[in-house]
Amino acid sequence: MLCEQYGVRYNECVHRTRYSCPAEGERAPIRGLLIACSGDRSAQDVFDIYKRPFVPPGDCYDLPNSVHYLVYKDGAIDELVPHNCYVYATCNRSDSEPFLTILLEGKPPFSVYQLRAAARLACCLARQFDLLSRDPVEILPLFDYDNNKDCLQRLPPEFWVYFNACVNREDEVSTPPELACCNELRERLNDLTPRLAALESRVAALEARPDLTPRVEYLENALVVLGSQLAQLNNQYESLRDLVYSIGARVTRIEECFNKLPQCKEQECCGRAEYVLRDCQQYVPLVSNIVDFPRRIEDTDNIVTTGPLWCANLGDGFNNVKNYRIQGCITISQRRWCIGKKVIVYLEDCVGNQLTVANWVSPSNGPQSPITLCWDTTIVVSAATVCCARIRVWTDDVTEPFFQICSGDIRINRV
Repeated sequence: MLCEQYGVRYNECVHRTRYSCPAEGERAPIRGLLIACSGDRSAQDVFDIYKRPFVPPGDCYDLPNSVHYLVYKDGAIDELVPHNCYVYATCNRSDSEPFLTILLEGKPPFSVYQLRAAARLACCLARQFDLLSRDPVEILPLFDYDNNKDCLQRLPPEFWVYFNACVNREDEVSTPPELACCNELRERLNDLTPRLAALESRVAALEARPDLTPRVEYLENALVVLGSQLAQLNNQYESLRDLVYSIGARVTRIEECFNKLPQCKEQECCGRAEYVLRDCQQYVPLVSNIVDFPRRIEDTDNIVTTGPLWCANLGDGFNNVKNYRIQGCITISQRRWCIGKKVIVYLEDCVGNQLTVANWVSPSNGPQSPITLCWDTTIVVSAATVCCARIRVWTDDVTEPFFQICSGDIRINRV
C-alpha cells in the first residue's frame, strides 16, 4: 500500500464493489490529485456510497463523488479505493485522464492534525507519481463533493506550509542547532588551555629575572582576566549543554505524542500535576483540615486550585471514565504527643467520601521526632463528571501548641 509511512491504512468497513481495476499498462498515468471536503456528510455517509451498485465506465449518475483516500478530523487516513483502480467521480472527466481523489472529513476550519496528514499524503502521492516537477496548484485542483460548493473554495495556508515542508523534507526532526555552538565553545576552550599554560611559563621565567615586578603584576592581571573569561565561557558551555538536554527531552516527548497519533488527542499526552508544601502550616485538632500544597512544580492541565480550599479538579466532563493515581507525603513537625493519640490522613474523593490513606498512633507520652506520612492510591472518576479531590488531616491530640505540617508534596497522574 502506498504511503504507509504517513499512516495510510486499509479500511475493512468499505464494500469494495464500486470501482474496477484494469490490467497493468491499460490505465493512463496519474495526472493529479483532487482535493475536497465532505461538508456535513460524516465518514459513515461516505462508506454508505460504496454499498450502492457499481456504475460502468462512461455512464453518468447523480450520486456523490467517490474517493480514493479519506482523511479524518484526527489525522487518520483510510484507503477506500486502491490507487491503481478507476473511480468514476464525475461525468465530465475522461477515464484516460485519471486523478487520485483525497476527501477531508467535515468542513473548515480543519484541525492541524487533519491538514498535516492531508498535506503529507498529497506530498507522498505527488512524489510517488512524479508530479512535483509541476506547479502544486495545477496538480492539486479542488472539486465539489456532492455539489457542496461552499465547502472548500481554497486550500488553507497551513496546508501549503506542511506540503512544502514535506517536499523539502523539512518535517523530519533534526539535530538542534545549539550542538554546533557547543562544539565551537569546546574548541575555544581547547584553544585557551595551551595559551594559559604558555602564559604560566612566561610568568615563571619573568619571576626568575630581577626588577620585573611590574611586568609580572601585568601578566598576573592578564591571567585573572583570562581566568574570568574562561569561567564565563565554561558557564556558557554549561548553560548551552543544559539547553541541549532540555531540547532533546522535549523532542522525545513530541515524538512519543506523534507516535500515538491518530489514536490519541493532544491532551492525552498530558495529565500530570505536582505541588509541594515548604512553609509550616498550623492545624487544629478534632477537625478534618484541608492540606494546602501552595507551590506548583508542574500542572499540565491546570487542574489544581491552591489556598485554604485546595482542590484538584478531576475528570473531563465527557463520556470518558478517568483513572488518577494520587501519591504524596506530609511531614508533621516535632512536638509533644499524648500516648495513644493518632493522626489520620484522608483522601476526599469525587463523591465526598474520606478515604483513609495513611495514619499514625503515638507510642508514648512526650516529644516525638517529625512524623512523615505517605500515600499511593488510585481513584476512578465516572464519565461525564468533573469533581474536586483533596487531602485532609485529622488528630485527636489537643495538646498545645497544635501540630504543624512543615513540608509535603502531592503528585497526580492520569493513568
